Amino acid sequence: MHNLLGIISRKLKQYDKALEYNDLALKYANKLKDGYYYKLSTAGSIASIYRRKGDYETAINKYSQILENENLLAYDSSFYATTISNRAHSKFLSGIKNKNDIEKPFREAIEISKAVDNYVTEIYTYFYLSKYFESIKETDSAKKYIDKAYKISKSYKMNDFLLETLVFNASLKRDSSEFFLKEHIKLNDSLISAERSIRNKFARINLETDKIQKEKEIVSETEYSFNCSVVYFSHNLTFILCC
Repeated sequence: MHNLLGIISRKLKQYDKALEYNDLALKYANKLKDGYYYKLSTAGSIASIYRRKGDYETAINKYSQILENENLLAYDSSFYATTISNRAHSKFLSGIKNKNDIEKPFREAIEISKAVDNYVTEIYTYFYLSKYFESIKETDSAKKYIDKAYKISKSYKMNDFLLETLVFNASLKRDSSEFFLKEHIKLNDSLISAERSIRNKFARINLETDKIQKEKEIVSETEYSFNCSVVYFSHNLTFILCC
């Protein structure tokens, strides 16, 4: 429950509140007999919150602490790939551009992700790698990896990632920017329309639920009135007693 509340708070960019919930989740995980996985995933969430807050140094330290688990690669190679990718991205955001610190772990994360079919980590690592190559003026490599991120996002209908890849594609490929921006607008409009449709459905469900509830209350009150009414006829006088 605390993990879920932490995720919701993070999505709303309420990072301090997200950290509170994740700290609580970590305390509960530490009390569990078999809480190893929950501790790892919560620690990963905490590191990601610091990265999103812009506290890259703390994020890097948190990711490094996770990677101190010697059995992590064997225990959960997918989570290992996610962690090394996120740590490399945090280092990149902090201003580090050393090849061994950035490019090497990104490539390792991609290879592992492909092997275990972790397409989510594969997508955003391609995206991060593209950003890295753009920053060091290797535009052809940047285009190559953003294409990979774009194609996989589209294949799996990962719309959040797809929107980001479309914007970055437009900025990298000036000759095709109109195509990518139009696709971005079309997808974004479609998602907004779908979201409105879902909201309207929930609104109708709530309205119908309220209507049914009111009808039930009226019927219940009517039945109660009939059940509780006792009519006596005596000497042409009518007496109604209600319980």
